[in-house]
Amino acid sequence: MRLAIFPLTWGQIAPNVRGMNLHAQVIRAAGGRTYLAGVLRLPPETVKSWPRRGIPARYWHHVIGLVSAKLPDVTIDDLERTRPASDGASSGEAA
Repeated sequence: MRLAIFPLTWGQIAPNVRGMNLHAQVIRAAGGRTYLAGVLRLPPETVKSWPRRGIPARYWHHVIGLVSAKLPDVTIDDLERTRPASDGASSGEAA
């Protein structure tokens, strides 16, 4: 028996789910934290906490551009709506 594997978009996986960590999904789709840090020319330590704390807004356009082929339904508005709650610290950016 052969099974076909089809890529799914974020909208197909969780069309009405809020609170799932979309930021972590986007980082994985972009190639992971280390790859993303290299593309954005940031130290890996800076990007390390982004899956948990969220991608800082200043990088959203660039990151969405990187993942648009893999996650075509994800928009800037989706990142804004699913931004993890702030714990009072910076968004993973180096001080």
